[in-house]
Amino acid sequence: MAFVGCSSAFQQKLYSTISAPKTCVPSRDIIRSQQTLLGASKEELSPSKKHHQILAQNNKCSVDPINSKNAVWTRRNIVSSLLTITCLPHASFASESDETNGLVDPTAPFTVMLTVQTDAKKDETLEIEIEVRPDWAPLASNRFKELVQSGFYNDARFFRVLPGYVAQFGIAADPKLNKEWMLCEKNCRALPDEPRKENNKRGTLSFASSGKDSRQTQVFINLGNNDGFPNFLDGQDFVPFARVVRGMDDTVKKLNSEYGIVETVSAGLAGGVNQGKAAYYGAEYLDAAFPILSIIRNAKII
Repeated sequence: MAFVGCSSAFQQKLYSTISAPKTCVPSRDIIRSQQTLLGASKEELSPSKKHHQILAQNNKCSVDPINSKNAVWTRRNIVSSLLTITCLPHASFASESDETNGLVDPTAPFTVMLTVQTDAKKDETLEIEIEVRPDWAPLASNRFKELVQSGFYNDARFFRVLPGYVAQFGIAADPKLNKEWMLCEKNCRALPDEPRKENNKRGTLSFASSGKDSRQTQVFINLGNNDGFPNFLDGQDFVPFARVVRGMDDTVKKLNSEYGIVETVSAGLAGGVNQGKAAYYGAEYLDAAFPILSIIRNAKII
């Protein structure tokens, strides 16, 4: 057993006048005396015998034999005192953990939970559990984490749901956040493109973009296999960075698609959400013009 500090509990048992030193390096005499005490009999530890006292002198521990008429020592007293010896804040017995040293694998997956109000007229919420994969796309994964942690997606709407194709979100309910992330300048805070390692299969998530190096905040869930015919999202350089691991067959299926259907029928010319207005006015515009959109009530890393 190693000892790097003198316990206040131990000191109070032995004496009442000395304060704990800043550092306390055990000497061989202390270790020998501790071994002697731990092996002594009750008779040998009677008040009439000499006892050992730890004194703090010159930033190290020494042993001083004294007589004590007031303290009755037993084997239990000493063992308890020795076990209460604690380390000072700047001392340590063992090496620090990987977490303390910041040795966290940057490619390790992490989980994001979306709590979704699928029907705006009911208070019921469901969940979508997402596994984010930095090993697929580190830039996109880190951006998604940053947005989730900032609260950007809280109360955001699934503003574009096209059955069999995509469910898209990523315009904040708070217009101030949209001005910070989307409307500050052309392609402000845009991510550089990165290589695609996975296909846009059903259940994967990718950032939406409008061209080279234009990914910002909008994300879509693939509702079908969009890697090849007829949508060819792989060929358009949409890069999956996550996948739905729970909620695809219930929550996602219940996302309101009424406005998306109108958009499909009208080829996007009428009935769909105006993304510019949604970004500028936020929830005020969406609630007035599209009151039954499904809403992400909370997004968090778990």
